[in-house]
Amino acid sequence: MPVALKSSIDLTPVVGLLLTLIVAMLFAAPMSERSATLDQPPPTAPLGPAPPPPPPWRLYMNEAGTLSIAHGNEVPRLTSRQEVYASVPPNTRIDLTADAGASYGDFAELVSQLEASGRPVALVNQDLE
Repeated sequence: MPVALKSSIDLTPVVGLLLTLIVAMLFAAPMSERSATLDQPPPTAPLGPAPPPPPPWRLYMNEAGTLSIAHGNEVPRLTSRQEVYASVPPNTRIDLTADAGASYGDFAELVSQLEASGRPVALVNQDLE
């Protein structure tokens, strides 16, 4: 009766080689990280308490598209877009709130104009009942 030959690859040397490479990489990786130098000054905290953040600018848009503005704890007053650009300095965040019935097109146009003029906008959500 003829004997069927089975051929298989002996994976023992390959596994040993792979384990050796993994161990070598584990030893080499931390050594390269330790040798990296950063040319940065050490972090220093400012002395004394941190200054309070500036009061926020709040802008409101009602259903008719009319704008009201307030700074800090001021009572909101009616305003125009030109007055908003004149009152709020560039690179100052504006908290923007719109009524639920406000036109989305007017709202989106206002947001894009404010951001294009260098005044970042934070959208403030109100709970609708």
